[in-house]
Amino acid sequence: MPVRVIVFVAVPPFPAIIEEETPIKLIPLFPEPLLL
Repeated sequence: MPVRVIVFVAVPPFPAIIEEETPIKLIPLFPEPLLL
């Protein structure tokens, strides 16, 4: 899943949580850190 890799690089403190959560959560979590 290339999406997981992008999120992992974009958000280092979130990878652990994202890995456990479903890929659907990657979409809402991805734009959040970018806005911050």
